[in-house]
Amino acid sequence: MKKIFILVLGMILISTAASAQSPKPFTVYGSLGLTFSNGPEKFQDLHKMGYDFYFGLGFKFIPFVQVVGKIEKQQMKKDWEFVAPGILSGTGLSGGTVSIWMYGLDARLTIGAPLMPIKPFLIAGGGWAKMSEGAMPAVGLPFYDYLDTGTKFYYNIGGGLDFGTGPFSFFIQGRYINIKQDGENLTLIPVNVGIKF
Repeated sequence: MKKIFILVLGMILISTAASAQSPKPFTVYGSLGLTFSNGPEKFQDLHKMGYDFYFGLGFKFIPFVQVVGKIEKQQMKKDWEFVAPGILSGTGLSGGTVSIWMYGLDARLTIGAPLMPIKPFLIAGGGWAKMSEGAMPAVGLPFYDYLDTGTKFYYNIGGGLDFGTGPFSFFIQGRYINIKQDGENLTLIPVNVGIKF
């Protein structure tokens, strides 16, 4: 009985040590960044540079490739000085902010050996974007029809660099996002700096 106890205890200790040395099965991503509108032209003209944040959870699919489930938000304020230059200066007008919640999956391909301190990566994926626009002030301005509110399909492609090889590392990335609309598609270019662990 004592031998069996020692054998079982030894097996538990060996399996615990092995699992502690095995790589973590998932990666958590978090980032903040700036969003630049790219089209259509009316949308690009009428909105200021915005911001983007996202959180993701990546799982190893094959060597050097992760599948990352993510949620992110893009937000851009109306550029009231462009809408009516000079007339609205100092009036404190606000509203018309565009908010886009995005839910999707990306494939993330890391290029380079595991111990390289700087590794490039490529990303591509898609999902659903829920778009909304804040209430506009009643000042008799013309209506600009450039945004399909509601939930639309999107795809994104991009790349970046990973920095570091420890349990916590940093990354910088840029993407091209294309959101399907009934008219001209909405396109954005977010640039993010983030952390992964």
